[in-house]
Amino acid sequence: MFWHHLVLQLSINEVVYTVQIRIVDKQKDLVS
Repeated sequence: MFWHHLVLQLSINEVVYTVQIRIVDKQKDLVS
């Protein structure tokens, strides 16, 4: 159970990280 929760958390973190990077890239495009 604990491991499953840990893996789930890591997956969520990965998704959040990816989304943030895409947002930053879009903002860079808007600025330049």
